[in-house]
Amino acid sequence: MAVCSVDGGRWSDCTKKVTMVWIIPSLVAAAVALLYGILLQRRAVPQLELGGSSPSQTEEKATFVIGDLHGDVNCARFWIGKTNLIENFSSLDTSAWRWRDPSSTLIFMGDYIDKGPTSRQTVELVMTLTEQFPAQVTALMGNHELELLKDRDKERGYFYFQLPYAVVHPAEYLNYLDSPPEDTDELVIDLLYNASIEVYSLNLYRFTRIAPTSVSEDSRLVSITEYVNPKHHRQLVSERLEDYQKSYLDSYRSDTKLGRWLENRPIAHLTEDGTLFVHGGISEPVARHIFNGGRAAIDELNRQMKLNAHEKDIIAFLETTMLGEAVEDLVTYRGNHESCSDLVHKILPHMPGVKRLAVGHTPEELVRVECDGSFLALDSLLGRWIRATGNNYCPPNATDRQFSINGRYACEPIEQSCEGQIVKLLHTGEVVIIETTSG
Repeated sequence: MAVCSVDGGRWSDCTKKVTMVWIIPSLVAAAVALLYGILLQRRAVPQLELGGSSPSQTEEKATFVIGDLHGDVNCARFWIGKTNLIENFSSLDTSAWRWRDPSSTLIFMGDYIDKGPTSRQTVELVMTLTEQFPAQVTALMGNHELELLKDRDKERGYFYFQLPYAVVHPAEYLNYLDSPPEDTDELVIDLLYNASIEVYSLNLYRFTRIAPTSVSEDSRLVSITEYVNPKHHRQLVSERLEDYQKSYLDSYRSDTKLGRWLENRPIAHLTEDGTLFVHGGISEPVARHIFNGGRAAIDELNRQMKLNAHEKDIIAFLETTMLGEAVEDLVTYRGNHESCSDLVHKILPHMPGVKRLAVGHTPEELVRVECDGSFLALDSLLGRWIRATGNNYCPPNATDRQFSINGRYACEPIEQSCEGQIVKLLHTGEVVIIETTSG
């Protein structure tokens, strides 16, 4: 079997790159500061009661895994609490946090941002955990974090974060203001949500961008401001949206703490028991040609990604190198959900030391343990906003259905309770599913 070099060349030099698959698209929080040890002004997030159980839950060596959180810091805190790994976790004083069981670890599957209005707070929470407990906590990079890193390059042309679905909730922008939101900001955000609802009712997803002005390079693409009513507010929305989006991207530049943290997220993580964690999945070409060296190859891919994640380098790395194209594949691939036979016979055998694959990225109501335990699908819609309204942007705190003007589309109210599942992997290989009511 010929093995392609990972030191040069494009992925297409070895095999056809697997096409990325995207999910088609299916208020505001209180304005006080929420502190996780990071003293920046932003909207406060009402606290949910944290999960938790007796210390006996972590007496046995285990790996706890939390799937895609998608901009819901309250449910992030809830599920972290359910692991019972951190003493004093309910304290906002992060210096009081203590790791209960040094033999147990915690892995996050990526996609901390987008599809919910508290993405920044979610990133900061997970970041704090990795800083406080670097030996115990691993936070993978998801495809949404990768797209954000790419969006920092103003020459990109196509900006993922301006899609009218599945990315930045309008209310999220208020988390990046230098001062608390004013009445004008509240008005602009409400107008953006109302405009988005009209776009959904007219089925104009593909032809609209959450951008201050229409896209001049493509006459088919129009700005969300074209759907803002009353019309006399359109100029205001355009001006404020431009400011919001600049502040948003500037918060993740390579010279910022948030930007550097995202840049240093691993793409893949292999545990001692042979479980390989990646956000999206692993195609056969990646297994054969990239991870055929086992742990050393996984470490090298992570190392190269970190070296090339700077905003000036990342797009060239992803688009012109074989390892870069493999990174894109690893955070977006969904093919492992289709065939246990392919996974067991064509993918796992090519990766020395890998016995089981765990992924996020592809959501369903519950986690899935498949292929006789060789495949774990761990995205169970932990974020309340994606669970309620899918990829669409609906007012965060709505308690009743909100209809479009023509009545063809309605935003569903957001549940206050967290739903979904996380898992606890025992050293014996057993998978324990943790539910909202367990423990």
